[in-house]
Amino acid sequence: MRLGQKNHHTFEPKKKKRVVPMQDPETTIDPKKLKRFHEIQKKMEARIVPGESEFIPGCEIRYDMELNPNQFVAATTISGPLLIIAGAGSGKTRTLTYRCAFFLENGISPENILLLTFTRKAANEMVGRVQNLIGGKYRASKIHGSTFHGFANTVLRKYGNLIGLNTKFQIMDATDATDAIEMCARELDLRKKGHDFPPKSKIQTIFSMAKNWDKSIHKALFEYSEDLYYEHHAEFEKLSERYEQYKLKNSVFDFDDLMLFLRQGLKTNQQFFDRVTEKFKYIMVDEFQDTNVVQNEIVNLLASLHHNLMAVGDDSQSIYAFRGANVENIFNFVEKYPDTKIVKIEQNYRSTSAILDFANGVTDNAKMGFKKSLFSENFSDKKPFFVKCINVETEAQMIGANVQDLIGRKVKPCEIAILTRSSFHTTAIQLELLRRNIDFVLMGGLRFIERKYVKDVLAFLRIINNPFDHVAWHRVLELLPRVGKATASKIVKQIVAQEGRVDFSTFAKNKNYETLTMIEDVLKPNQEKTIPEIIESIIEKYEYLYNLKKDNDGFDKKRFELQALIKMATKYNSINKFLNDLTLDPPDSKNSSGEIGEDKNANKVVISTVHSSKGLEFEHVFMPHLLDGLFPSAKAMGSDEAVEEERRVFYVAATRAKRNLVLSHPMAFHTQNNVFQTPSQFVTEQEDFYEEKFGG
Repeated sequence: MRLGQKNHHTFEPKKKKRVVPMQDPETTIDPKKLKRFHEIQKKMEARIVPGESEFIPGCEIRYDMELNPNQFVAATTISGPLLIIAGAGSGKTRTLTYRCAFFLENGISPENILLLTFTRKAANEMVGRVQNLIGGKYRASKIHGSTFHGFANTVLRKYGNLIGLNTKFQIMDATDATDAIEMCARELDLRKKGHDFPPKSKIQTIFSMAKNWDKSIHKALFEYSEDLYYEHHAEFEKLSERYEQYKLKNSVFDFDDLMLFLRQGLKTNQQFFDRVTEKFKYIMVDEFQDTNVVQNEIVNLLASLHHNLMAVGDDSQSIYAFRGANVENIFNFVEKYPDTKIVKIEQNYRSTSAILDFANGVTDNAKMGFKKSLFSENFSDKKPFFVKCINVETEAQMIGANVQDLIGRKVKPCEIAILTRSSFHTTAIQLELLRRNIDFVLMGGLRFIERKYVKDVLAFLRIINNPFDHVAWHRVLELLPRVGKATASKIVKQIVAQEGRVDFSTFAKNKNYETLTMIEDVLKPNQEKTIPEIIESIIEKYEYLYNLKKDNDGFDKKRFELQALIKMATKYNSINKFLNDLTLDPPDSKNSSGEIGEDKNANKVVISTVHSSKGLEFEHVFMPHLLDGLFPSAKAMGSDEAVEEERRVFYVAATRAKRNLVLSHPMAFHTQNNVFQTPSQFVTEQEDFYEEKFGG
């Protein structure tokens, strides 16, 4: 049995039964699930600790003055299991920062503290805040703040040999994993002419779902698509086996493997378990609502020795089910740890009271959710606007005119956001802003290392680091003139037969030999060169090949952006570490100075999907296209659980707004197969909390 896969023979597809609700005739949610949720909710309510503040003698920081009563209890409760339900904009990061400081002031070594977050930026920012708050004498920088995948990478490189891993493994990002799957599919002849096998991106999604949901390939495939299951389940099983074999043989792993190997080590190897758990005695997990089944199990294993576990999250902001996030992890926390203390943080420091009234109304109508009521001392009677527009074009004109007016009144463009359920909802709005000469930035696009020319250059580096990286070889070889997939496969087989030695002399009589010699030198390890020097020589060769094959002289911009790789590599002595850090913590974009990362000087209107905006805030937020079928999505209609997820996405969008929230919809939206014209239920169900207007 393979890692992370269950025996598929235990899975037998069954015909779907119609669920007949016993308790609530208006819901399709399984009544047993609803009943269990209500029982857990009662348990959670019983475990809530009231907020209070008091002076703590012996501490340098006045926690009672710096935190509100609920934050105070959350920050100063440091032993045993603790669940913090932190509403949007409630100062969660501040609470965690002071909690870390309280640990240190109470003599707890920073090396014993583990802080798990979902972005490296969040972890670094939090540890930096602790250091600024408490000073240098407590060595706050020694707190281990990391993402789940970053933590797994660190632990597996240190102790992976105990579970039979090559600790010099290389990590593939999602694109590389997809390419590896495609390569395996071709080896199995699944791309033969006339055979309608799914595209590689869909296969990768299903493989990842199986691991994140902790299910067999067969069951994940059946749940994803019954048609695909009955047509291709045997082929999916073979492909999955080949893909796993390829990774293990060549010591290349995808993101999901990091989680599975970490769990495997903690569950099956006592020495591995002892090494990890004896060090990390105090564990904090941020954004707990976004953890999946495997991550939740890892957290429980890590905390099983000392039981000092704090999880902070908000079930109302659980919006990543498509990535395997399981909102039930929050609800199950109190069952896993019966002595849990629960703290609710509901005072919001971001939005006006009127916006919070609207947001609270959204969650009040949820069929499943831990009840909370956000409040703010920033009182305002200015309700959100719900604007009816004649069509998509007039909606875009309304938004464009309002954005232009705000900028004219000296509002910074970066304080204005247009948030949509899907990126295709923004087409007309982009055109309108362009017409008005309003600069904007699109969030959620390709990250820096996902750009083709960046991945091309990195493929050269990956070969130098691991000459058995078949995917990287194919990417590099297929850049050459007159080299296709078949020729590339022959060359890769020869490289493997040569035990990874880069030598193309056996192809001397081949018509491709001259082009092969172009790249031979740059692909051989060179101990005399630094990593920046190696990348410089790769870029030089790549530019030549790029122009040779594409007959394109527009390389100047690409060369300028690729220089960022050289800058980033200056602090590394190991190619393997450079590549893995780049994969685990990829930079998002390039700013005007040529540096990689966020452009802190950008001052443009933000257009973003809701998912990409999570964690951000803006003075003014516009939410267009609010029709049933668009938001909530048509794909969710008919399933109350899917609509509940859509409701949480809507709630996240509304709570990004600080001062003004403008909701809108066209009278109708036409697609190839549908016409949507009913205003979103998420708005109309709470008409007392918005003001209706007509927008042209």
